[in-house]
Amino acid sequence: MATELQDWRKNILEQLEKRKIKEANPFQELINSHGELLRGFSVFKLRNSELELQTYQLKQEILELQGRIAVGGNGSFNSDKELKIYKLQEELTELHRTKGEHAQKIIQLTIDLKAKDESILQKDSIIRENQIQMDNILSEYGRLNSLIADLEAANQAIKDEHQALQMLCNSTEEKYKNLQFEYQELVQRCMHQKALEADLLNMQNEVLASRRQQKLQQELIDAANEPIFLPPVSLSPENGKRSSSYSSLGMIYLTSVPDRPTQSTEKNLGKGNQTFWFYSTLQECHEGEVMTVRFSPSGKYFVTGGSDRKVKIWEIDGRGAFKELATLTGCRQSVTCTRFDLLEKLILASSNDNACWIWSINDLRLRHTLTGHSNKVMTAKFLGTDSSKIASGSYDRTIKVWDLRSKVCTKTIFAGSSCNDLVTSDIAGTTIISGHFDKKIRFWDIRCDQNSNEIQLQGKVASLDLSQDMNYLLACTRDDSLKLIDLRRNQIVSTYRTDGFKVAFDYTRACFSPDAQYALCGSHDNNIYVWNTRTNQLDKVLKEHKSAVIATAWHPNGSCILSSDKNKHVILWNDF
Repeated sequence: MATELQDWRKNILEQLEKRKIKEANPFQELINSHGELLRGFSVFKLRNSELELQTYQLKQEILELQGRIAVGGNGSFNSDKELKIYKLQEELTELHRTKGEHAQKIIQLTIDLKAKDESILQKDSIIRENQIQMDNILSEYGRLNSLIADLEAANQAIKDEHQALQMLCNSTEEKYKNLQFEYQELVQRCMHQKALEADLLNMQNEVLASRRQQKLQQELIDAANEPIFLPPVSLSPENGKRSSSYSSLGMIYLTSVPDRPTQSTEKNLGKGNQTFWFYSTLQECHEGEVMTVRFSPSGKYFVTGGSDRKVKIWEIDGRGAFKELATLTGCRQSVTCTRFDLLEKLILASSNDNACWIWSINDLRLRHTLTGHSNKVMTAKFLGTDSSKIASGSYDRTIKVWDLRSKVCTKTIFAGSSCNDLVTSDIAGTTIISGHFDKKIRFWDIRCDQNSNEIQLQGKVASLDLSQDMNYLLACTRDDSLKLIDLRRNQIVSTYRTDGFKVAFDYTRACFSPDAQYALCGSHDNNIYVWNTRTNQLDKVLKEHKSAVIATAWHPNGSCILSSDKNKHVILWNDF
């Protein structure tokens, strides 16, 4: 720091010396001339003093000579003296002239000297100003030098930090590459493990299927040896229990609204193996909330799905008992919806893992996994009678149509709002009716990918159900009401609500009875409410659950009701 300051001072002094030389050179001749004149002036001044002394001596001699002449000197002596005096007078005159010239030169030199003094004063003032400026520059230089030192220190710190960060980045990149390599290995191992698990699951399913077939054969043999008692059933509506009606397809439905679940019992069937038949009181069918229940088209089976990521198939006997037949696995998150196809060969499930899963009932193997949604899938349904197409609705605001033959999504409908449930209003499955989070029911024709109609409701649509004759639509909404919609007139004809009834979830499932004479829905107060659609009056309230009811389903022949709640339980309500 001190060495740099001395170098700066030397540099400034050298620049001042150069500037002095540059400014003094034009006046150097004048300065030299002035010096010569001063020296000449000194010589002439000395010479003038000598001449004045000589003049004084000559005047003394003249006075002495005049005194002698007056006393009486000769003429030749006087002429010589006069001549000498004349010469001396001329010499004196010449000296006076030279003195005048010298005086004139002295005056001129004095004037020049004054001008030089003034110039020197100006130069001194300039030098002082430059000295002040130089001091300011030196102070500024010191400040800038300290600032440079601080900046260099900061720059060095930044360089060190950059070097450390670069080393950390290199290390992180190396770790990232290693993690990518490990990830690829884990993915391969996981895929290999999943393949092994799938093979193991298929083997287990085959073993279970063979055991189940053996049990079934033994049960058939035992059942053939037992007498069967069928209780008489009155078809007159006066008994208050059952009512008969004809569907538009020519089928007769005997709809019954049960009063209570049958008490829980178990029966040992078979000799070598034990098979347990459970009656309906609060069976813990899953390890978490049971989010969906659905009867098969024949009514012999029903399927449940829950938050434990499992789909279970149950069998029902004629006395209202049911047993578990199989457990289907594969879903990675909660199961939101389950369906049978019309031929009871396939089971469809939608899940919160953004996918739909399809199993075959015969061998219980996973046949299809339909992925493509970007959010959880809330509902799915087979389209048409051949079960070759599926429609799914998701929280990603889309409805997708899948072809099971090509295993691809053939159409994506951008609905504009999250879809909670959907049904089809024709046998061919070309018209989809969907219920949405924005309180609208939309009608879609998948042949032209257009929204043909929509109905605005007062609450978010939780579920939809279509009557067998496809004339009426039941909508469950979060404003704690059920809406009965006449699709022929495209308008709401009835609204069902009552004190205590409250829709508990966005996925609460309501349903029609097979003849559409009753509307059924679970409530937040643990009860199930049944309305008569002919009289628009509350018919019954079923009380047995210990937590909020999520899903309900009515048996295809109208004889019993299935319900599930948040506390793992499923109840089968019947009149036996």
